[in-house]
Formats: sequence, structure tokens, C-alpha cells
Amino acid sequence: MLKQEVQALDIRAKTTGQAVYGIDAKVEGMVYGAPILPPTRNVCTISALDDSAAKAVKGFRQVLRLDDPSGTTAGWAMVIADSHWAALKASELVTVTYDLPPKQQSPRPRSRPRTCA
Repeated sequence: MLKQEVQALDIRAKTTGQAVYGIDAKVEGMVYGAPILPPTRNVCTISALDDSAAKAVKGFRQVLRLDDPSGTTAGWAMVIADSHWAALKASELVTVTYDLPPKQQSPRPRSRPRTCA
């Protein structure tokens, strides 16, 4: 194949808008999700969720707290909706209250503050 012209087989479909991508896939009963991430990684838990404003978005279904025993998604919530747009829009309207741990002291105090150069 070196030094041989090869025609891309998908150019016509891409340039005419007929190409099918993963986001175009539809399955009967399919819903969409948009994650709401906590302000800190790990050790952050959700104490309250208020989805009252999100209920005004057409297609909004619910908000779920992700219960992950592995701890990799601590404090995450997921908005479920009938369309990608509705999930994103509703996720902006959900108010999440977090329980954050108190700042932990490092075992040894630093002799000088760190600065960015």
C-alpha cells in the first residue's frame, strides 16, 4: 500500500451528512444521562439533591445518586432524560449539596510555602 493512492470510502457519507455515528444510535426505550461531578475528588458525599428547577425541562426524568462501593465516583449524581440536550440542560438546574470533610493537616508542616513559578 505504500506509495499507492487509496480513496477514503466514507468521505461522501461524511460530507453529505449521511454518515451514522455512535451518538446517532437509537434503541427502543433508550434514555440519556449527564453526570454531575462533585467539587472534590473522593471523600465527598451528597447530603441533598434539589431537582425542582430541572422538572421544568421537557424530557427530564430523574436524578440518581451514584452508589459506588469502589469509591471511584464518590459524590456523583446522574441526570436521566429522554434526550441528550434535556439531560445536559436539566443537569445545569439541579442543586446538589455536598458534605465535605474538614481540611486535613499534613503529617509534617512544610518549612516554606510552595509557590508557582
